[in-house]
Amino acid sequence: MTKSSSLKVSSSSSGKKCRTACKSSSSSSCCTEQCVDYASSQYQRLSLMKSMVAWCQLDDGDRNDVDDDNVYNRCGMVVPRPNTATNNTDGDVPLNGAYANETGCTAGDSANVPVSFIDYEGNQDENYELTVLGYYFVNQFAYGPYEPGCHNDQVHGWYVNLETGELQLFSETDGVPTNATRACLSANLTPSSTQKKQLKLLNKLYKLSKSAVKEINGIPSTEGNIVEVCDCKGDRWLLYINNCAYQSGSPLSECNYEFTVVATKLC
Repeated sequence: MTKSSSLKVSSSSSGKKCRTACKSSSSSSCCTEQCVDYASSQYQRLSLMKSMVAWCQLDDGDRNDVDDDNVYNRCGMVVPRPNTATNNTDGDVPLNGAYANETGCTAGDSANVPVSFIDYEGNQDENYELTVLGYYFVNQFAYGPYEPGCHNDQVHGWYVNLETGELQLFSETDGVPTNATRACLSANLTPSSTQKKQLKLLNKLYKLSKSAVKEINGIPSTEGNIVEVCDCKGDRWLLYINNCAYQSGSPLSECNYEFTVVATKLC
């Protein structure tokens, strides 16, 4: 099977150019396969996530089990566990994680409470194994806010549910904290000016996610896929996308609307 060696680009309103997929020349029904720059620092970093998932998928006994082991960020501090519990501890591991004290939700609005990837006892939910892995990956490898912003391979990440419209950040992104989730902010009928700005960013990332899912026809590879997409302003992003949990059956057996995303911005 041969693929076109040319790379099609489309102009955006900002004057930047966004890559489109390279299509197979053998059949129009084939899934598209993108031409990406495999030598770029952005791809090299996202490929680490892809490799980790592949090895964990091969070794069922060595999957992302973080019940007993701490994960540290670049400052040497323990990364809080990604759950919605508050003021709880599990041994020496803090449980007041990313989604504690969510902002933007109205009182008693249980329908929009962020998804809890770790339960109150500190055990990860097997339905979100890859999401937990993505959360820790981003928080372990991301450059700190005090560091120069010229790192091309700065990583971001989020969980997204394309059925409910939820999007939860793995780390603070462009000033938006992790406890500002899309479902909560969207349900708020009287958002503040700050919350409106936060929702604007989350909406942009949500559309990015939808574009990435479309590129892979809704079915990620076992180890995940890396695709290039543009946001609404024409800025280019490289996204690693996969399901929320390791594949343990046919990917066609049921619809899956929940995805794990790790992303880098392209120059």
